[in-house]
Amino acid sequence: MSPAVEMLWSLCMLLVLLPVDPADAHTGSPGLLCTNDYVNNVSCSWTRSWVGSAENCWITGVKKFWKYRSRPELIAQSCKLKQHRNSSMGCSFVFEKAAFSGSEVMPFINLTCNDTLVKDIKNYKPADHIKMHPPGAPQVNITANFTLISWALGSPVSMYLEAALNFELRVKQREQQWK
Repeated sequence: MSPAVEMLWSLCMLLVLLPVDPADAHTGSPGLLCTNDYVNNVSCSWTRSWVGSAENCWITGVKKFWKYRSRPELIAQSCKLKQHRNSSMGCSFVFEKAAFSGSEVMPFINLTCNDTLVKDIKNYKPADHIKMHPPGAPQVNITANFTLISWALGSPVSMYLEAALNFELRVKQREQQWK
C-alpha cells in the first residue's frame, strides 16, 4: 500500500473512532448548558430536542469543599429535570454553606436518565458561566428639574462581583439612535 493510501486509511479510521455529534458541530451547543450565580446556585437546562420521557432524569453537580486545615471533600447536589413552561427542560441545585471561590473548578456536572449518563460537563468553571439574579424593581424619583432612577442588585450577590462591577443606565428618546 502506498504511503498516501495508508495515510488516507488512517484518517478514515480516526474519523470512525472519534465521531462528532452533528448537533455540537452545527450549533456549538453542548446540549447541557449550566450557569451559576457565582454564590452557590447552579441552573442547568437541556438545549437539544428530547425524545421520550424525562421522568427519571437528574442533573448532578460535584464541587470541592475545603474545610479549614484539611483535605478537600467532594460534595454533590442534584435536581430532577423538569419542563419549564414553553422553554427547555432544566432545574437548579444549591450548595448550601459552600460558596464558589474565585478560581474554582467543579470536577463535573452530568445529566443521567434511568441511571444512564446522557451528557456530562467536565471541569466546569463557575467564573466562566455567571448569570446574576435579576435586579429589583427600579425606584423612580421625579422632580421639576431632576429624575433619579435607582435599583438594587438581585440577591444574593457574589462578594467577587459586588465590589468589582459598575452599572450604567442609558436613556434616549424613541426617535433617537443609540450612540
